[in-house]
Amino acid sequence: MNTGHITYQAPGVDDAAAIALLHLTSWKETYSGMIPPGILENADLADRTARWRGYLEVTGAPTYLARADGEAAGFIRAGPVKEPVAEGADGHIFALYILKRFHRLGIGRRRGTGSTRAARRSPSGC
Repeated sequence: MNTGHITYQAPGVDDAAAIALLHLTSWKETYSGMIPPGILENADLADRTARWRGYLEVTGAPTYLARADGEAAGFIRAGPVKEPVAEGADGHIFALYILKRFHRLGIGRRRGTGSTRAARRSPSGC
């Protein structure tokens, strides 16, 4: 797999299924062995897709989908903080998930800074 070409896009509602699958797959890769297996086994793709459709219909919480050579590789969702936890902290990353095979490519680092900047300009949170 060539992962030299990484792009970022603001996803639309049509991307909800891809993000939901990525979200669940990342959960399973990351949390398997840490949480009871039934929780991961019972995670419902249709439910997660519906949730993502709702999230993506709401403005004010920037979401970015990373693609490596066209394949959905990860996503980040950010927004303004309601209560700053540190001086100058006015943007917050609500979710950052990257499929394991795309770890260590700088996907989170590259998009994280831009996401929190966009979140600061956003009038509302998630």
